Amino acid sequence: MTNSLVKIMATIGSSASIGLGVWHFFVHSAWNWYACMNARATNLIIAVRAVNVFFLLSLVLFGMLNLLFEYGGYANRYSVLVMLAATCI
Repeated sequence: MTNSLVKIMATIGSSASIGLGVWHFFVHSAWNWYACMNARATNLIIAVRAVNVFFLLSLVLFGMLNLLFEYGGYANRYSVLVMLAATCI
């Protein structure tokens, strides 16, 4: 019972993380972020894009790693706990 509950909760959390990462890919165009910035501030635009891409990739990759660790069968309990703790921080 406990093991299946942990897998269900990890699946829900990982799916939410992946979904938020995919949503974050489209949020800059949906909310028109670049209209609020001066077009001559190229460093600011590049920085916002870089942060957006890093956040997107980290959310999606951590979510996928959590799913692979949980359902892959190759990870031991310690590695799963470390990965879940790292993604909670």
